Amino acid sequence: LIIAFGNQQCEKYKVSEHNDGMIRQKMRRVGRLLQTLKYKYPEITDFASIYFPRYSSACIEAINTLAGLSLCGKFYKIPSLASSFGGLVKELGKILINRFIRKEEYDKKLLAEDFLKVFSEDFTTHITKTISETMNQNKRRKKIVLPSKSDIIKLHNFLQEKRRSAYNNLKEEFSYEAWVTLMKVTLTSVQVFNRRRAGEIQRTHIEDYKAYEGINYQTNEAYEALSTHAKEIAKKYVRFTLRGKLGRTVPVLLTGELRDCIDMILKHRKAAKVSRNNPYLFGLPSLVKDKYRHLLACDLLRQYAVECGAENPETLRATELRKHIATMCINYNLSENEISSLANFMGHADKIHMVHYRQPIIQKEILEISQYLEAAQGIDHDEDDSDNSDSESSELN
Repeated sequence: LIIAFGNQQCEKYKVSEHNDGMIRQKMRRVGRLLQTLKYKYPEITDFASIYFPRYSSACIEAINTLAGLSLCGKFYKIPSLASSFGGLVKELGKILINRFIRKEEYDKKLLAEDFLKVFSEDFTTHITKTISETMNQNKRRKKIVLPSKSDIIKLHNFLQEKRRSAYNNLKEEFSYEAWVTLMKVTLTSVQVFNRRRAGEIQRTHIEDYKAYEGINYQTNEAYEALSTHAKEIAKKYVRFTLRGKLGRTVPVLLTGELRDCIDMILKHRKAAKVSRNNPYLFGLPSLVKDKYRHLLACDLLRQYAVECGAENPETLRATELRKHIATMCINYNLSENEISSLANFMGHADKIHMVHYRQPIIQKEILEISQYLEAAQGIDHDEDDSDNSDSESSELN
């Protein structure tokens, strides 16, 4: 049954090779659950053996053990693992039921369906609420440190200097080392500037990049209506789109310098022995036919965050940088339409952008909200100021 589940997942995600790791992880988790159940119930021989109503409580107990339920039974050590196990048991159950229907084994089908009904009820009663409480508590207590402006500037300057050096070296003479360096630094530069997720930017396709567009300032009538500053911006940037999370289409902005670097990378792909069939813009040579490699943006950002000399390199991560721009925009008092435009650029739904990415600014809560609360309490600061001044003058006399 576990193998059948793995085959189904491979078929489901056959278009996206990067999901292979996720499929392996799911199968490992199912294997761990089966191993835990077999240790306590020797009569369970394979995963299909658990789909009897009498084993529902055993599954709940095994999930609690693997997810690290506390002694008081109120919190999980790894709440996401408990949630994952619940979904996996239901997924494999559906596969098993489909197998029974095809074989016309309706008695076994009914037993599997009854198990899923009992398990779903038990999971909701004993696990779901505990998962929610644990995740909320962890989120509340987690201290999120956003990157400082000085560290972001250090990273930007470091990447710019390294990129220009590699570009000039490659312009004079091709070397694989210079080509790889230019590709690595360009990938990280594009990611940091656009605040893109690592997976999105590292899997950019060449065809997506080649479809970039800019504001045609030679024939576009709307260009003439722009201000002088806006005209300079229009000449500076181009835009292309790529596939984002959950199939969303998200934009990427490029300066002329970054575009020149990418063109240089593409120019020397053949000399670097990258397969002509490799669709990735930041593709690497591969020894395995039909297995296309690309750079890993997450690893590169970690490396350059340390090398640039940042005071807090652990804050220079993709998620923290995305939260940084969402939070800093609070200071600009953006309108709802502007917030929506920023959320769309980041690849967020508006609600996700506001709730999960925008972090509370402590200065606003202390300096502004405290005044609203004091006013509601009837505290008059004018009276306090006058009292203080009277007391000071009496002391002087």
